[in-house]
Amino acid sequence: MQYKIAIIGEKDEIYAFSLLGMKVFYMTAHDPELSGKVKKLIQENYGVLFMTEKIAQQIPSLIAQYDDEFMPAIILIPSDYQATSMGLERLNDSVIKAVGRQIL
Repeated sequence: MQYKIAIIGEKDEIYAFSLLGMKVFYMTAHDPELSGKVKKLIQENYGVLFMTEKIAQQIPSLIAQYDDEFMPAIILIPSDYQATSMGLERLNDSVIKAVGRQIL
């Protein structure tokens, strides 16, 4: 089975990813359809979902459901200069799970 890659975020923050051939989905952090759209992408065999931290902050419980799953890999990218360390925290947690200790 072939998995697809998607980028989810606000247009001005993720537009450049479309130039790399990735499927880009423009959404705002307060879009009422955000959670439903992410669920739909997962059902459509998107194996890697990149999303901005701003978007991820709106659906933390949905993201947490897939933390222990092989697919999809949900990877957070900084949204802007005010980005939180949410993505780095998730990366540290993943490393600790894989290696057994913090190395970053």
